[in-house]
Amino acid sequence: MLFAENQLRNASYSRGRINPGIMPSVQLNRLSSQINAVINHFENSEEFQRALLALLQLYGDQKAKRKNWIEAQPTKREFHVPPSVIFEIKTRFALISNNKPLSALNNAGLLWESDIHEFNQLAIAIVASLEEQHHELVIEKIGQWIQPDLDPRLMKEILNAFEGNPGILLNSGWVKFLSNWLSSNDDELQRLGLKAVSHTIQMNYRNLPQIFNLITPMIPKLRISIQKEMTEVVQALIEHSEAETASFLIMAGKLYPENEVRAFIRKCLPFFDPYFQSEIKSSLS
Repeated sequence: MLFAENQLRNASYSRGRINPGIMPSVQLNRLSSQINAVINHFENSEEFQRALLALLQLYGDQKAKRKNWIEAQPTKREFHVPPSVIFEIKTRFALISNNKPLSALNNAGLLWESDIHEFNQLAIAIVASLEEQHHELVIEKIGQWIQPDLDPRLMKEILNAFEGNPGILLNSGWVKFLSNWLSSNDDELQRLGLKAVSHTIQMNYRNLPQIFNLITPMIPKLRISIQKEMTEVVQALIEHSEAETASFLIMAGKLYPENEVRAFIRKCLPFFDPYFQSEIKSSLS
């Protein structure tokens, strides 16, 4: 048996034998030792992945895993590891990643290329944990990962991961990244971009004029397929500044007087208080 797998098995059995066919209960002391056995190989990507795979197999829900493999596409695997285990692994990987950033970026890239859902999750956690000096590389890597056919769960995972490192969302490269999404001709990529804009606003992004500049070019070609996500952006903007958002919609209505644009603005009226509703209505008449 491989050395990495032996280490993990020893860590697993040190406090009693585990039946490999049954998902073990999560004991934090034991789990910590098992994660240590994986981290020992952080600078050896091949052994690192083998050890991590053994850990996920150990804690995976065998019933759910078998069902998933039958129902899902054969190219995608998922072990259904308990969230508490994934959380502990993410936390420990974040610590080692900042001590060994080059290995972290290399491991994250290889984990993302895997066909295992949990590997993809952990790849996101690794890059999102890196400190400010690496944010440009993080944004570049995330930009390579996000594609129109990306599993929505992983897209949500990416955005949620940045809650622990909001500096990424404040990086100038992130705004350029959003701009590329929003200027795409692909509806799905635009939807992802608008969801990312909403999330960025919710992270207390203060430069609202920059957000207005990002979404203004989309207003005259606001297809029905992306109106829901644009509405969510407007709601997020209102939470930060109702007055500025009202002014933005009034400006948009004057700049683009097409019926479709005015119809969208009217859809947004219920999100405002009566005063701003009246102001926006007056601008449309």
